[in-house]
Amino acid sequence: MAWESTKNPKIREIIEILSSGPHTPTQLAQMLNSNPVTIARYLKILKEDNLVKIKREQNQLYYSLNLNQWRKHVEATMNLAGENFTNKFKEQLKKFPNKTYRSLQEDKKNDS
Repeated sequence: MAWESTKNPKIREIIEILSSGPHTPTQLAQMLNSNPVTIARYLKILKEDNLVKIKREQNQLYYSLNLNQWRKHVEATMNLAGENFTNKFKEQLKKFPNKTYRSLQEDKKNDS
């Protein structure tokens, strides 16, 4: 479940990196100074939760955030938490790279 996977600090670091764009597991391992097997395990968890997408280019797999699923995850959190939390959470979302935040907003408009 998405809620559980995002509790892990290393997974949150991966999510933060992926918010800037697609990366390979090797790139993530290097950026996080971590074992590639460990990164692969975390990416598998994120994939099982449908929080990342995979794109194959030649011999490489590129992981990126599944923004539609993240939008649903964020909306569910905001609905559960109420208005006070929602306003604080929106402010936190603005700290994401502009492209990601903008994409979340555009996805929401497209669904309307």
